[in-house]
Amino acid sequence: MGKISAVSQSSNDLILSIISGPFNLEEHFNIFSSDVIKSCNFNIKAHIIGASHVIRFRFGDMEISEIFACMQMDMAPKKVSYGPFKDPRYEKITQRMDHIIYNFSAQTKCWEDGEDRLKEWEDRANAYGAKDDTIGLSYEFPRVDSIYPPKTVIMVAAEKSYIDVKTIHSYPNENSITFTNTTINIFQ
Repeated sequence: MGKISAVSQSSNDLILSIISGPFNLEEHFNIFSSDVIKSCNFNIKAHIIGASHVIRFRFGDMEISEIFACMQMDMAPKKVSYGPFKDPRYEKITQRMDHIIYNFSAQTKCWEDGEDRLKEWEDRANAYGAKDDTIGLSYEFPRVDSIYPPKTVIMVAAEKSYIDVKTIHSYPNENSITFTNTTINIFQ
């Protein structure tokens, strides 16, 4: 991968897209960091794609992808989009799909109110990255008119019937940090 160009993005433009079925990730995104959890009940792939993320979940024949990015994803197969998340209606989303219940929440805080949580979650992501049964990813991007670099952090923990995903998307250029939490309950 070549040199990363700094791109100024805004947390006000974040949109959640839920894609049902497979698609070619590399065709649409530059992937900066990835990891996988595999079990007999599911397969989870987490990807940092700039100040955004893609989490792919596979449960038997069912595959869904969560894309949280500053862009509308216009791709097949089935897709549902929510956002931009500056609209408070989209702070919490629940969907039942086949044998899972998918919950997503997002919260944007000013830098001062979110900085301690950012450090705590980043430390936890580093600890998750050292284990085989969890995912912990962190990527720091070039600074754009800020003393802090933008970061994306992903943490994934999974059990037999429950998946918990936490992410951080920091935008120091606008003094904001967006925290997300996705939970999936799996029913057999």
